[in-house]
Amino acid sequence: MFESREIAVIAFGCLGTLICLSMIIEKNTQKIPNWLNLSGIICGIVIAIVDGQWSLHLTGFFLAFLTGIFFLKLGISAAGLVKLLMAAGTIAGPVIPIMTLVLFLLCWGVGALYRKLAGPRDVDAAESASSNRLMSGPLLIALASLLSLLLIYRPWEQAV
Repeated sequence: MFESREIAVIAFGCLGTLICLSMIIEKNTQKIPNWLNLSGIICGIVIAIVDGQWSLHLTGFFLAFLTGIFFLKLGISAAGLVKLLMAAGTIAGPVIPIMTLVLFLLCWGVGALYRKLAGPRDVDAAESASSNRLMSGPLLIALASLLSLLLIYRPWEQAV
């Protein structure tokens, strides 16, 4: 996706920093601040300018927007996660939003299968609300980013 290995290293360094900061801040405040998401989008725009592949970066932005709206409609995320996903899509392209959606669907399917196999049980309202959320949003994006990096660069093929 990136023109050179150096741009890829810078892009994924920015993405890793963005995701780590968002995980720390969300753990402490339960919110992802707008300044962090905006800085990620600006970083993605700068990388798109340097990289010269506007179409891939903008596709990542819009796919992340659509994926985020899907998450909002299901009620599993807040707007901060949508903006974080848009920043990640702007930095790394369309692979991150697609992998985030795939990972979410896999986790959701495994959770639904587990609930079906485990059978009915009595839970109070507080436990039901907390178990409804599979994992934190930045953690899901981090896992999707890691999986995307592995699929894109295939380090097992280069290690000879």
